[in-house]
Amino acid sequence: MQESKLKINEFFWKIWEAEKQFDLFSYKCCNIPLWIYPRIKAMNMIDGAIDFGGQTEAFIRMNFLNVLGRIFYFFVKVPCFFGNDVIIFSNERYLDLDKKNGKYFNSMAEAAIADSHAKRPLIFEFPSFTTKKYKKTKYKNYVPMDFFLLLNKIFSFLSLGYTWKIKKEFFCKLNSSGLWTDSQAQELVKFMSHCAYNINSYNFFLQIIKLLNPEAKLVYSCVAGYDKFPDAVEIQHGLIVDFHAQLFFPGVDSVKGYVKNKKTMVFSEQAKKMCLSHGYTDKNTVILPNPKVSVYFLSNINRQFFESQKKANENKVVMIGSLGNVPNILKKIILDIERNKERFKDWDFSLIMHPSEKNTYKSMSLQKVKIFENHQASLWDLLANSLCIVVVASSVIEEATYFGCFEAIILDETMEDQADYIKALAGNYPFKEVVRPEEFMGWFSRNKQKIILHRNAKIEIMEKNYDYFSKHAANSLQKGVEIKQKMI
Repeated sequence: MQESKLKINEFFWKIWEAEKQFDLFSYKCCNIPLWIYPRIKAMNMIDGAIDFGGQTEAFIRMNFLNVLGRIFYFFVKVPCFFGNDVIIFSNERYLDLDKKNGKYFNSMAEAAIADSHAKRPLIFEFPSFTTKKYKKTKYKNYVPMDFFLLLNKIFSFLSLGYTWKIKKEFFCKLNSSGLWTDSQAQELVKFMSHCAYNINSYNFFLQIIKLLNPEAKLVYSCVAGYDKFPDAVEIQHGLIVDFHAQLFFPGVDSVKGYVKNKKTMVFSEQAKKMCLSHGYTDKNTVILPNPKVSVYFLSNINRQFFESQKKANENKVVMIGSLGNVPNILKKIILDIERNKERFKDWDFSLIMHPSEKNTYKSMSLQKVKIFENHQASLWDLLANSLCIVVVASSVIEEATYFGCFEAIILDETMEDQADYIKALAGNYPFKEVVRPEEFMGWFSRNKQKIILHRNAKIEIMEKNYDYFSKHAANSLQKGVEIKQKMI
C-alpha cells in the first residue's frame, strides 16, 4: 500500500473549523479547556493522516529497578518540599552534564530559575528513561515524580467518573463534524476522560506543594509541551509553527480567556509574533535564548575550546534520529555507509536517537556508525564537535545553527510540509543543502572537502553565539541583583 502524503497543516485547519462550529473548547477542567489535550490525537485520526507509515508512537524506556530507586528517592527528598521560592516541573530528557563539576543540569529548569531569580527552587522531574542522573544533579531539591505517577496510575479507574459528562458534551459534536467515525469519537471520549482525571490529579498535587511553599508565587512547566498544571508558565517545547496544535486555537470566546492569561516563554521573536497573532499578550509572552543551547554553551564551552577546534583534525558527522518515517530513511543511509566504510575511513559517523525513538539498530552489526540512545550521549557535545549533521525532520535543524554545523537535510517525500519546516527552523541559514536519500553517498563524496573547509565558519559562528549568551547571562544576573535590592 502506498503511503499517504502527510500535510499536517491541512488537518489542523480542518479541526480548526470544527472547533469554531461546535465550540469544542467550552468544557473546562481547572479552567483549562479540555479539548486542548486530545487535539493531536484527533488530528491523527482524520482520514488520510493515519495512513502515514513509520514509527509514530513514543517509546519510553523503563527500568523496573531504577523506578523503585526513584520512588524511594521521592520519599528521601520529602523534607525538601518545604520553604522553596519557585516550583518547576521538567523532564529527565533535559538533563545534561556540566563537565566543569561533573554534575547534571536541567536546561529548562535553568531557564525558569534565571527568569524567577529563585534562590531555592523545587524541581520535579518527569521520567523519560528512568536513569539515575537525578542523584547527580547540581540542585539541592530535585525530585523524581515516579511515586506520584504510580499513584496516578493506580487510581486511574476514577477517570470513569468523567466519562458520562464528557460523552454528553462531545460525542454528538464529534459525530456531527464528519471528521471522525463513531468508533473514533468513542475513543476520543475515553481519552478525554483520562485527560480530565489527569488534569485534576496534577492540580491536586500542585495545590499540596503550593500549600507547603507559600513563598513560591511562580510555577514553571516544560513537560512535553502540555501545561499539565494550572497557572503554570509554559516553556517552549520544540518548534513553534502557525499550526501548533498545543498552542494555537481559533478565537472563540470559550478559549480566549485561557490564551489571554497564559504565560509563555519562547525562544525567538518569530515565535512571539505568532503567539501574539493568536491572542497571547505581549505582557505574558517572554523571549529568552534557547536554554537547551545557551546553558550548554555557558556550562561546557570556554575560549580554550575554540583554540582546540582550530587544531582539530577529526572529521565528525552526527545523524539526528526522529519518529515517523525518519528511521526508515536513515537506516538505508547507515547501511550504505557500512557497505562503503573504506570510502569513509577518515570520517567519524554517529547517530543520536530521538528521546522517544525505539532502538531498532541493536540487531545490526554496525562498525562504522556509532549509535547513541538519547541518554547515552550529549546531543550538544556531538553538535559542538561535529562539522556536519544529517537530519530529516527535527528541531535540531534550528539548534545546530547555533553550533555552526553544515546541514545535510534528507528529503522525505512522504512529508509534504518538510520545506515549510526547514524554512521555519533554519530560515536563511546559508550552510545547508537538501539531499535525496538515494543520492546521499554521491553527494557526500562530492562535498567532503567543502565540509572539511567549513570548520573555520563553524568556529566563528560558535564564538559569536558564545559571546551573545555570555552577555545575556550577565544582563540577567544584573537584573536579578537590582530586583533583590528593590525588595530589600
